[in-house]
Amino acid sequence: MGRDKISAIILVGASLCESDQSRILNPFRYGPIVSRLLASFRQVNVIDLILVLNEGATEFPFNNLKGLRIVFNDSRIPDVHHCLRSGINALDSDCEAFLLTSIETPLVRRTTIEELLATFESPNSGAIVPTFCGKRGFPVLVSIQLAQKVLDWNGIDDLTDYLSREGFGATQIKVPDENILVNIGALNDGTLWAERLKNHDIPSVEECFALLNHKFMVCEELLAHSQAVANLAVKLASALNRCGNRLDVKLVEAAGLLHDMARGQRNHACLAANLLREMDFPRVAEIVEAHMDPMSSEARSVNEKDVVCFADKLVQNDQVVPLETRFQRQLDRHAHDPVCKAAIEKRFANSKILKGRIEEALSGSISTIITELAV
Repeated sequence: MGRDKISAIILVGASLCESDQSRILNPFRYGPIVSRLLASFRQVNVIDLILVLNEGATEFPFNNLKGLRIVFNDSRIPDVHHCLRSGINALDSDCEAFLLTSIETPLVRRTTIEELLATFESPNSGAIVPTFCGKRGFPVLVSIQLAQKVLDWNGIDDLTDYLSREGFGATQIKVPDENILVNIGALNDGTLWAERLKNHDIPSVEECFALLNHKFMVCEELLAHSQAVANLAVKLASALNRCGNRLDVKLVEAAGLLHDMARGQRNHACLAANLLREMDFPRVAEIVEAHMDPMSSEARSVNEKDVVCFADKLVQNDQVVPLETRFQRQLDRHAHDPVCKAAIEKRFANSKILKGRIEEALSGSISTIITELAV
C-alpha cells in the first residue's frame, strides 16, 4: 500500500479520549507543537493532512501550509463525534486508510507512525492501535473499510477501547513512545510543553526501559548493569553541576541506560548509536558511541560523554568498584592476548586521565566521592 493512499486526520478542539473535554484549544499557543506533529507525518511520507476545526476558528496559523487541508466541523455541535465525521467525509475517494489523532497528542514520535504504517502494510490489517506500558494511545491507523464503523462510535467511550472490540480486527503494538498517551489539555502550563519539546530527542526513563525490555529484550544481568551505570552517572553529573558545570542530567540518564543495549553484537557501541540515530535520538547516540574509550584530552571541561563513560568504567556487573579493580579483571582475562591487553592498558591510562579531570572539576578525591555517590 502506497503512502499516498493514506491520510491523517487531526482533530482540533475535541478530545478523542474523554467526551467532557470538548473544549476549544488555542491553536496559536500550541503552534510550534502542532508544526512538529505535521512534520512527523510528512517525514514518513503521509502528505494528505486534514485538520478539523470547529466553526468559528476561522483564523489558524497553518492554513497556508502546503498539503494541509482545513476542514470545518459541519455541525454546530463542537464535539468529537461530529468533528470526526467531518474529517472522514473529507477523505479522498481513493484513500485506503487513515491515521487519526488529536491536537492533544502532538509529540508522537516519527518512528511510532512509521511502525503503525509498517504493521498495517502486512496482510489482513484492520485497525492498528499503539500501546505504551499497557495503555492504548494515539494516533491509530484505520482501514477505510472500517470508516462506517468508526462513524458508529458513540463519542462517549474511549475510541481506542471501541476500536479494540471484535469486528475491527484490531492489532495492538507496543511502542517505546509515551507521547501517545500525553494529553495537551492536562498540561496547560506552557513551560511544561516547552520542556517536553526541548527534550523530545531524549527518551524518558520509561521509554528507555521499553526499548531495553521489549525492543532489544536485554537479559536481567545487562539491565541491572545499565541501571547501575545510569544511577551512578546521574549522581555524578548532579555533583558536577553543583560545582558549576552545566550537564544535561536527563541526557546522561538516558545514555547510561541505553549504552549497552546492543551488547553481545560486534562493535556494539557503534551499532547501538546507529539504531538510536534512526530513532531520532542523535544526542544520546553520540554519547553511547563514545562510551567504550575515554577521551584523553585534558584541555576541555567534563561533558556528558565523559560522565557516562567513566561511570561505565566504575561498574562491574551491577556493583560500583574502584577503577583499578575493573581494569585488572579485564587484564587478567586477556593476559595471553598481547593486542587486546595493549588496548585495555590504553583505555586504563585514558580512564586515569579522565579520573583526574573529574576530580579537578569536583575539587575532591574521586574515591571519596564515588563511595558517597554509590550509596
